[in-house]
Amino acid sequence: MQELKLGVISDLEGNIAKLNKILKIFLKNKINALVLAGDIPSHRKNSLIKILKKCLALKTLIFIVPGSHESFDDYEKPIKKLNNKLIIDGTKK
Repeated sequence: MQELKLGVISDLEGNIAKLNKILKIFLKNKINALVLAGDIPSHRKNSLIKILKKCLALKTLIFIVPGSHESFDDYEKPIKKLNNKLIIDGTKK
């Protein structure tokens, strides 16, 4: 049986420096999929797009699930704009 390596990030709050450190660890460990589990973007414009672009460098599936203090609408436009098949929108499925 093949081992599944799942990377999970939550409560990032748009912190790109922290994201870069986490992504280096995930790249080193060759994760099979990434879960963005809420409170990922900051309130800055295009925060989620910047974060998703960095995460796409992993070249693995990215499952997105908004946090309890977020609106699904906060995720819909950036995900639609990127239109990447690696991004699985948890607000719709």
